[in-house]
Amino acid sequence: MANVLVEEETLTAIADAVRARGGTSALMKPGEIPDAVSRIPSGESTADMSMPVRFFDYEGTLSLEELAGLERLPDLPFHEGLVCTGWNWTLEDLKKTNREMNVAAQYVTDDGATRFYVTLDEDMLEPQVSFGQSFSNGVKVDWGDGSELETAEGWNYNRITLTHRYQKAGEYVLRFLPQEDNMVMFMGSYSEGSYVFTAGKKSKEENMKYLSAVRKIEVGRNVKELASYCFCCFSRLEMVTLEKTDGLFGNGIVKCCYGLKFLGIPGNMKAIPRYLCEQCISLKNVSVPNGIVTIPDNAFSECRSLEKITMPETVTSLGKFALNECLAMKELYLPGKVAAIEGSIFRKDWLLEGIRLTDGITEIPDNAFSGCYMLTELVIPAAVTAITKYAFENCKGMKRYYFLPVLPPKLSGATVFNGIPEDCKIYVPKGSLEAYQTANSWSNFASYMVEMEGDVP
Repeated sequence: MANVLVEEETLTAIADAVRARGGTSALMKPGEIPDAVSRIPSGESTADMSMPVRFFDYEGTLSLEELAGLERLPDLPFHEGLVCTGWNWTLEDLKKTNREMNVAAQYVTDDGATRFYVTLDEDMLEPQVSFGQSFSNGVKVDWGDGSELETAEGWNYNRITLTHRYQKAGEYVLRFLPQEDNMVMFMGSYSEGSYVFTAGKKSKEENMKYLSAVRKIEVGRNVKELASYCFCCFSRLEMVTLEKTDGLFGNGIVKCCYGLKFLGIPGNMKAIPRYLCEQCISLKNVSVPNGIVTIPDNAFSECRSLEKITMPETVTSLGKFALNECLAMKELYLPGKVAAIEGSIFRKDWLLEGIRLTDGITEIPDNAFSGCYMLTELVIPAAVTAITKYAFENCKGMKRYYFLPVLPPKLSGATVFNGIPEDCKIYVPKGSLEAYQTANSWSNFASYMVEMEGDVP
């Protein structure tokens, strides 16, 4: 195919026409125009829906569907001892969102009990369990070894502790069975980890052997709350269902569950807790339901195997360290309503190659992209007015920054571009080159600057 010279004004006119027909104001590169044209609705048809929807079972098994041909959700999966209550997305919401999405099956146990599947060695036969209950003797504990079920005094969700002696090593299913209208609550702490199944010591390090015994959790009915750190540090936990609580979820529920590979966030979780999956280093996939507004502080920090997270269009902000050190993540789509990202949000996302910041973002915070080695270009939205320290530090593969603000955003200092590659270019709007080159702190990088012609090249 022969090369054809196209005038800048012609490209801009084409881009303007595509934006008008596509109902968008987003700037685009020439190479993006064909894809934008293909997404323009024609005739009576709706927007393109040929996008993958991944349906996950709770242990992480996957089926793949094309959104375009999806007329109903898949049949609910079946597992012995569980009742699947549905998917955490509706078909209507999937069609409305019109993007690729991860969807998770939701479960409750068939007998209403919350079950902990444990594997005990010879040196861990005397565990201590703790929980809260609404009324005294309202929750029966089945140790899973044929011994008599136990109850305990205590009410109003104060912490209750029971100790049991197993006769031999092996695999057991520990069950908590609320009686009638009684409710149960599970709890933990940042320093000690989960209280549910421990050695009864005062630190998670001392309890680690017992914490490592828990391999699977199935949450049952009549659960008042999964309180902060209730399953924290179950280091070999591989599977968990979080459905059917009263909708009360504390921080760090599965923090430091190193063996967890998939998490389906239940549809009744109104807000994702902070530290939810922090340091879940084996977590590869997660399903975030529609309606979630914030991905909060440290929610998926140090999830080093997380390859992709699909967020609903309801998300408007990303908290500090929310996606920090997601070493396997190569690309990320930000919902269009995202207007705030906080410090270290993408810090050390080493393999991140593609991300497009939304038009509503006004600040690039501390360490936002620090250590994003594979990122080669980034468009800074026109609304950005401030960029703070170390925002782009050690972006070693960066070739092109495209700054759309006509006035130079305020820089907190020269550390913003620490380690900028020698061949990197900083593109600025036409007519703004002098303003950028002479602005405070920007002047340190004047030699990197190039004036743009028209839309982003």
